[in-house]
Amino acid sequence: MKKLLLSFLLAITLILSACNASMDPYPDTDPDPDLGNGETIDDMFPDPEQIHLINQPAQINRKMIYTANLGIISEDPTQTYLSILNQLLTYESFVEAESYSNQIYTVKVRVKTEHYQAFIIYMRSLGHTAHFETSAVDVTNQYSTLEARREALLTQHARILELMEAASTLNEMLTLENKLTSIETELNQIGSNLSNYDSLIEYSTINLMITRVERFELLLPVTKMPSVHSIETTKDDVIFSVNNTDENTVTINAVLFKNGVLIEEKSIELLPKQKATMSFDDLDPATEYYIQVFASQEDYQVSQSSTRTIHTDRTFFSTTAHTFKVSFNALSTILKGLFLATVAIAPFGFTAAVVFIPSKVIYNKKIKPKRVEKRREIEAIIAKRNQEISQKANQNK
Repeated sequence: MKKLLLSFLLAITLILSACNASMDPYPDTDPDPDLGNGETIDDMFPDPEQIHLINQPAQINRKMIYTANLGIISEDPTQTYLSILNQLLTYESFVEAESYSNQIYTVKVRVKTEHYQAFIIYMRSLGHTAHFETSAVDVTNQYSTLEARREALLTQHARILELMEAASTLNEMLTLENKLTSIETELNQIGSNLSNYDSLIEYSTINLMITRVERFELLLPVTKMPSVHSIETTKDDVIFSVNNTDENTVTINAVLFKNGVLIEEKSIELLPKQKATMSFDDLDPATEYYIQVFASQEDYQVSQSSTRTIHTDRTFFSTTAHTFKVSFNALSTILKGLFLATVAIAPFGFTAAVVFIPSKVIYNKKIKPKRVEKRREIEAIIAKRNQEISQKANQNK
């Protein structure tokens, strides 16, 4: 049995040795740089275009590129342009290109995607919107394909470097170098494309045109401003009614802001004179928000905005904290008033003390004794005179 097992192991060892010898990647007698078994370098590295993404995990965060074309009509385009420049830092944006001709500003603004909608709303508030369109392009698949292709090319690149170290002929070395150069060129191109995608995804584009006009009544008619009423708030939501005051069917847009930052936007289509209820949920308690409501319709200008400031209700703990804060502020105000009154009176008290105390000392030491002595002299004279009068009266009797 032992002899049979040893014979079996020896046979396996011989077979493996023969396989390794047949896989010699660089036979010296072959002028063509084959890699054994008829495989060439190109056969070892399949075309990355043929790589499938079936096994790639599902994309959770989509790669979106947002672009807006906005035309604003203003009586003072320069002031409108300067107002936008003053807000670049607030909305994390920058001007990529701009031009001015015939009182028309053409500006290409790149804005951080998270502030894209808020900046557009701010721009539209600076004048009348002549035209507006926005688009969103999903480049997730293109981006993933480029990343997969880059990974495949990097694998090829590393493998070729290993083969170059083991190359034994000049022909093999030249072939590998040509393949390496081709891969590096494609890697650079893919890196450039990915960087361009990253820039367009992180910073959205707003193509803005600001035009001067003197008479707005010559423009398209303006949609009537919707009315907002019956606002009810709780600690975490707000419910309000909107009324379409226009004679046409319009889209009512409600935008919620907190500290100047766009939080949420909702829209609803209403028939002429129709009313509807809108709401915003999941709000923070004891917080100030403001809502802008405006109407829009085709071939009409967007209406003016109806703005309402709201305060969500307080929770028990926030109410207790608020009461304590108010009481503490009141006590601080009282103490502050007393302190200020003391500070205000102190100079007068100090002056009075400086003047009064020395005067009192001088009076007690010098003036008062003289007055007492004078008074005694007068009293003595009066007593003497009264005595003389009494004596004369007795004599006459």
